[in-house]
Formats: sequence, structure tokens, C-alpha cells
Amino acid sequence: MCSICRRYGALWAYYKVDEVKVESDGDAIEGYVWGKKRLSFNRCKRCGCMTHYTVLRDTEPRVAVNCRMLEREEYDVLESEMSDGD
Repeated sequence: MCSICRRYGALWAYYKVDEVKVESDGDAIEGYVWGKKRLSFNRCKRCGCMTHYTVLRDTEPRVAVNCRMLEREEYDVLESEMSDGD
């Protein structure tokens, strides 16, 4: 687990870009990139919680949604699959 995921306590669910629509009030979400600029991490400007990240440079772009931000009833209907990171 990378240091940022561990620090944020994120529980990621991965999707293709066209499978996810992130909604927010106006400009409530802000993104940042660093290092090799492979990922754009996005957080709520009001509370600081990490909402999702987008893969910027990949053959199959994807979005990772932090499921800890979901309401319980939304989380309960998700199908899950364990991954060893590969």
C-alpha cells in the first residue's frame, strides 16, 4: 500500500473512466499531482477528504473511488474482489 493511501485510510474501488461520474457542488473538488505525474488525486476542498484519483498516463485510464466516502447503503450493493495489487 502506498503511503498516501495508508495515511488517508482509503478503500479503493476501481472503474473505467466512462463508468464513473463524480458529482460535486461547484468547485468543491480539487486535484493535485506530483512526482511522475501519473495520478491526479482529488479531495473535497471543504472537509479535506480524499474522494477519488484518476490515472493520467496508462493504456487503460481508470478512476479509483474512495469507498469510505460512500453512504452505507451505496457501499453494501457493490460487488467486491480482493487484489494483491497486481
